[in-house]
Amino acid sequence: MTPLRPAIAELSFVVAGEPLAVVPLAERRVDWPGGGFRLAITADGHTLHWQNRDITIAEAITARPLAAPLLMLPVRGERRGRLTISDAIHYQIGLQVEVLDADVYAQVHDELVVDGLRRGLLHRFEPHQRIALTPLALVIVEQVPGGLSVSAFHTFPEELSIVKTQSLIEPPQRG
Repeated sequence: MTPLRPAIAELSFVVAGEPLAVVPLAERRVDWPGGGFRLAITADGHTLHWQNRDITIAEAITARPLAAPLLMLPVRGERRGRLTISDAIHYQIGLQVEVLDADVYAQVHDELVVDGLRRGLLHRFEPHQRIALTPLALVIVEQVPGGLSVSAFHTFPEELSIVKTQSLIEPPQRG
């Protein structure tokens, strides 16, 4: 049986400059100039890992503490972060925890399943109860001019909540 997720209050969004050891429940490689990203859905959330000769970037939603993250945001409310890594990569993040009423939550949950079956990496967790909605994780990676956009949606039926993240990873603008 697939492990269940931790509560939202236990999670942090982190960007690290080193690879993160995770157990993937679903994974995919995403091509990008200069190397590919390894995308994984984990019991906590998701990870995204990229490395070239000089730079390592690892993004994660995780409940595990990290020794020295480059950026760490508690998963609460709405947050924004910005980071430049080795003067070579600009990293922007937006994070939001959305609490919905039961009917709206069920509708959004179903829309995410449909969208995940068409694109992105989708994983359905086992529900706590047989007839409950299934917690899920959906991560969509899209190339945008000059960078990469990563949108993640993590549902928490017991909390009627959806954790949404949007990352933009881009090389610095040359002027």
